[in-house]
Amino acid sequence: QPGLHHTPQFEHKKTQFISLPEAMRVGLVDLAAGSRARLEPLPPHAVRVRADIRDFCTRVRVEQTFLVPASHAPFDAEYMFPLDEAAAVCAFSFTVDGTTHNARVEKKAEAREQLAWAIAQGQQAQLLEQQASDVFLVALGQLQPGQQVATSITFVQLNAIEDGKVRFILPTHIAPRFDKTPGSSEPIQSSRVKDIAEGIDVVVNVVMPCPITSVTSTTHAIDVQRQEAHGCLVALQRGAATYLEKDFILLIAAERNQQPQLLVERHPHDGTHTTMLALTPQLPSLAEMPSEVIFVCDRSGSMQDRNKIGAVRSAMDLFLRSLPADCYFNIIGFGSTVQRVWPKSVAMSQATLEHGLHHVAAMKSDLGGTDAQAALGAALESPRVSGYARQVFFLTDGQVQHVDVAAIVGRNPDTRIFCFGLGHGISRGFLTTLARATRATAEFAAEQERLHSKVIRQLSFALQAALVDVTVDWHSKPARTEQQSLLVSKSQLLGQSPSQIPPIFDGERFILFFVTDKDSPPSTRVTVQAKSSTGPLTATAQADETHFLEDSVLHVLAAKQRVQDLESGSSSLSAATCSLIVAHLGLQYSLATSQTSFISVQDKPAKVISPDMVDRAYGGNVALGQCRLAHTYSSRANGCCSGGSGGGCYTNNTSQDVIRLPLASDYVATGHQGAPQQQQQALGNTVAALQNFVGFWPLTKALGKILGVEIEQVRASLPEGADETAFTTAVVIQWLEKRSPENRDEWMLLTRKAMIWLEHHAKNSTELLELAAKFVDELKRT
Repeated sequence: QPGLHHTPQFEHKKTQFISLPEAMRVGLVDLAAGSRARLEPLPPHAVRVRADIRDFCTRVRVEQTFLVPASHAPFDAEYMFPLDEAAAVCAFSFTVDGTTHNARVEKKAEAREQLAWAIAQGQQAQLLEQQASDVFLVALGQLQPGQQVATSITFVQLNAIEDGKVRFILPTHIAPRFDKTPGSSEPIQSSRVKDIAEGIDVVVNVVMPCPITSVTSTTHAIDVQRQEAHGCLVALQRGAATYLEKDFILLIAAERNQQPQLLVERHPHDGTHTTMLALTPQLPSLAEMPSEVIFVCDRSGSMQDRNKIGAVRSAMDLFLRSLPADCYFNIIGFGSTVQRVWPKSVAMSQATLEHGLHHVAAMKSDLGGTDAQAALGAALESPRVSGYARQVFFLTDGQVQHVDVAAIVGRNPDTRIFCFGLGHGISRGFLTTLARATRATAEFAAEQERLHSKVIRQLSFALQAALVDVTVDWHSKPARTEQQSLLVSKSQLLGQSPSQIPPIFDGERFILFFVTDKDSPPSTRVTVQAKSSTGPLTATAQADETHFLEDSVLHVLAAKQRVQDLESGSSSLSAATCSLIVAHLGLQYSLATSQTSFISVQDKPAKVISPDMVDRAYGGNVALGQCRLAHTYSSRANGCCSGGSGGGCYTNNTSQDVIRLPLASDYVATGHQGAPQQQQQALGNTVAALQNFVGFWPLTKALGKILGVEIEQVRASLPEGADETAFTTAVVIQWLEKRSPENRDEWMLLTRKAMIWLEHHAKNSTELLELAAKFVDELKRT
């Protein structure tokens, strides 16, 4: 059915991801009454974004202004916009004829009824509702010729941490959730929204608890104004973007305190307390699990767009070369059909590795549509290898058809699915939910972002022995159970969120919330305990007076986490009870959820009422209309979840020097290579290409060229009684350590495999490594 696809009432323990229409990728569209023809889209007149980054959290206000041509007939309009699936939409307003109308939160069904009633009465009304976990719809009602209207959307979200850097992403593109009809191999070209008349204005205010060391963007040119050691102002360069074709990504590096952190917040209205624990585990070296690794690679037609298939080939090459010697693996390609390299997983050997690499090098985006359910089913239903933990890596551009996550998880509770999303417009909600449901992680690589460190980080997580018996003691009065909370106050948020402790990986920050009622003391001390292959682990955190605040942001984030819990089916409560709690949380904390929406109704009647719009608002063939606005952005940051004006902290300080930062130019997801990229490849793929599958490096001219040394120099420095291959392997390990320490995340699995081999084949591996280090130091001096 064309037009808007409503998110159905979610079912307990069942998550469906719906197909979203391709039309949502374009700007404002006029549909004459009764017509279903799609016309040329009208882009926003202006886009403004104001973001406020505070270490663990970001709050964003997005404003979009639309100017209807005077020659245009009256028409109804709506638009879709994407957000990170963890974003909590907590405010929405609509400005028309110079007057701003703040929307309120109602239950979704009631909001739709109010919209339909307002339209029938000739009143203007606007609706904001969640369509999927990462896609929202705004219905603007009927617009008039020459009218200028603006929307403002405020949301808060937890910041992701990647390679020790805060990663802020502003999605500006929604890709279709399906790409081609079965059997077609033609690529879909992304729709480009026309140039925005007044351009795109993005300003981000950054304040960190530790001194900032760098601020970069891998997607856009930016200007950075240093204000103090802990803060800076970041702006999209003037003219850097006049249309929204890709996501905006910002990376902030700061000196970090790796100790567990606690923040305690008292809600100013209801007196409840929320404690947030932020923990970045620094785990001891854990033994690798014997693993069966199955790669599921998207080869649909959409992967040809912007050479995403080239990015998959690059990632897969490094994946395969970094696998441990003791493992089984297989490669599955999918589109409308599924293709396996082997009928079942094979043991790693030099022959199987080379066969797999040859297959990867020849992969094309030639398998038609994107049937992810069948592909994941093929991986999970293949015969298992006894004694080896199954790990699945799912590489896709996220433009997938219907996927029943609950069915996948239910049949394979012991299999983890690590997701790798490529390009812009990815269905982050689907990939993140799939990874979270299988206790794995999801990584995303936009165009012009480095792939190597992301690939190795995911693989190291997959091979890492899991921590068991993880417990969190909040040292507070026991919270009521979910059922007791519902009986006492149906709208109260109590206890831990998320209810299930997320998987713990070395260096990967995770966050938990704990809410106590107004009659209970807040949790100010937390102890985390777990068991590992090396023994018990304990971490504690204590809050002092500097960690207390009076606000609502932590409550909103905790409520969002609880909503995600309930909607994913991880709760033991019934579906009806889950829906009820989600609705009350949405109403209490002003959140757009699967059960609640923002609605605004104005008394001023519209000049013309479209009967077609009334029919659709009452539940006609196409719900809420087909007219669409651009999924683009603009905003002005203010206090979290408040409708008041803000932005005072964003005034330009002309006395500060402006640092102009170029786009990143090293190894990127597009697969294109300039001179810096070739150097990066030499440190990663080229060294990896010369390593034997069991871990050693043979002494060859090709290796000598990379190291900058002649073969005879290595042989002349060979310690007495040492094996040539063992010494060469030790030299490569030390060369990587000394010449490329900044890329450690990209080669650490290569050297780990080499160290294992060296310990088994060298008489004294420690002494050999010391001699190799001296040899590399001599090379640096000469």
